[in-house]
Amino acid sequence: KNDKEITAVRDGEIYLTGEMFYDSPNHFKIGDTITITDHGKTKTFHIKGSMKDAMFGSSMIGMTRFLISENDYAYFNDKDTNKFYSLLTYTDDS
Repeated sequence: KNDKEITAVRDGEIYLTGEMFYDSPNHFKIGDTITITDHGKTKTFHIKGSMKDAMFGSSMIGMTRFLISENDYAYFNDKDTNKFYSLLTYTDDS
């Protein structure tokens, strides 16, 4: 909400998108914990705050993203992890 740029995330911390943080029925608060399990790997994070998501921030898109540290990302990311690719196409034939 404050437009402050997030330049670093410590291991074990997580930022939630604004909609998830403020409008979720879970009533998340800074300092709460959230546990994520993916491909048999589980990690508990301390909620550090909310973030704006310029690409998928609208609730109409139906996508939620988290911001975690590079080390925590590496923990979940291995050869068996599904990859998501975002592709953009720019044209000049409007």
